[in-house]
Amino acid sequence: MSAPTRQPPSRRRGLAALLRALVALGLLAALLREIELGDALARLGAAKPGFVALALLLMLAEGVCGAYKWWLLLRVRDASIGLWLVVKVSFGASLAACFLPGSVGLELLRGFGVSRSTGDPAACFTSIALDRVAGLVGLLLVLLFGAALAPQPALRHVELLGLGALATLLAGLALAANGSARRSIDPLLRHPRLALLRRGWEQASAVLGELLERRLHVARAVALAVVNTLIRVAVVAAAGAALGVAVPASAYLVVVPLVILAMWLPASLGGFGPREVACVALLGSYGVAGEQALALSLLVGILGLAAELPGVWVLLDPPPAWRGPLAAAASSGRRARGSWSPDAVAGSRALCDATQN
Repeated sequence: MSAPTRQPPSRRRGLAALLRALVALGLLAALLREIELGDALARLGAAKPGFVALALLLMLAEGVCGAYKWWLLLRVRDASIGLWLVVKVSFGASLAACFLPGSVGLELLRGFGVSRSTGDPAACFTSIALDRVAGLVGLLLVLLFGAALAPQPALRHVELLGLGALATLLAGLALAANGSARRSIDPLLRHPRLALLRRGWEQASAVLGELLERRLHVARAVALAVVNTLIRVAVVAAAGAALGVAVPASAYLVVVPLVILAMWLPASLGGFGPREVACVALLGSYGVAGEQALALSLLVGILGLAAELPGVWVLLDPPPAWRGPLAAAASSGRRARGSWSPDAVAGSRALCDATQN
């Protein structure tokens, strides 16, 4: 009896991407069955320009704050790395990631963009992972603070869920800081076929141990993550003021972190879909009309794209250096979507080299 035919990896990944897109579109279609899109667009068109400009400025500040947070972690291994390089790469990678396939995503671009300068890719990518964990801790802390401010929270059990997630993250960090716990993973990677993964883990483990030993740096990263989340809350609050949304400040402190978490779901097209559904559902619990909540979500999404425009000059300077890498990265990503193929990595390396010229 012949063995079952297996689909090529590229086709399976293409089907997975199509499924995610269909799920996101299905969420939007279900949402629009209950909400008048025309009404939401009319509210969007009547937004107050002053508050819209304020929200855009705050979103730009959030991007700089996030780059600064990552820079502090990078300096643990390389004190000579410049903040301007990290800001430049962060904005350029953020914009490029909107157009490149999943195999050359935001974190890959950020990591190679800086590692080409430091010569230490393990430190760059490990610091990115720790940066993400610090960001999640910051989200949860703001969420819990908002829930504590509200005398009668509209969302039940949000405090318990937040505390449980925060405790899990802190426990994971404590384990990661323990050298014996990290070394316990080594025997699982002794198979010859896992040699590359084992070498990568050994390097990442050493960097992670060094980073977590600098508790002051980690504490600063968490504090900046809280500031970054509060800036995001201020962005949404300013956008809400532009649309005339009337909710207490504690509502934004609870809703915004939850919407950000919803945007991280795999069934998402750049956050579009889950963001709108979560925003309508969560703000609806505070008495906000669905059309108004949808307009707010769309406005925040538009402002998010506008805030990435500073990365245009990174993509276009110098234009000849970007055309080849972008084309190579895109074509390799189409062949191996979601994988770290050699062509995709090479395209990413060349792409990020241009940010430093």
